[in-house]
Amino acid sequence: MKRSRNLTDRAIGEIVLIIDGWSGPLAWNDVICKIEERSGHRYTRQALANHESIQRAFQNRKSASRSTGNDRRPDSASSELKSAWQRIDNLEAENDRLKFENAGLLEKFARWAYNASCKGLTEAILDRPLVEAQRGRTDDR
Repeated sequence: MKRSRNLTDRAIGEIVLIIDGWSGPLAWNDVICKIEERSGHRYTRQALANHESIQRAFQNRKSASRSTGNDRRPDSASSELKSAWQRIDNLEAENDRLKFENAGLLEKFARWAYNASCKGLTEAILDRPLVEAQRGRTDDR
């Protein structure tokens, strides 16, 4: 087992995809083992749950697995059909997670808009473009 590295944005994205594609009962220990199997790094539940996108994906998948119940697909289906069903399940889980994340971002935006208006900031001020970074430039003084 490799020493656990810090979770990068890429690693977090890969972990979220693992959770999105999860089938069957979902538990942190199983997710940790799957991550270790794929990446060679073992993380604690606390380290994973400390990242909001991983925690949201886990909660969303957990609630989705409760509501779907038993899978009524025949066991005799072809491997191509089973693969297609798995892809559909993964995409539906990702879609559900993204809807949940979007709702959270809309809520945050409404809160920011309210707080900005309380401080006298107008939409015109908030919509100003960012100042371009002046990296690598020196002034001839």
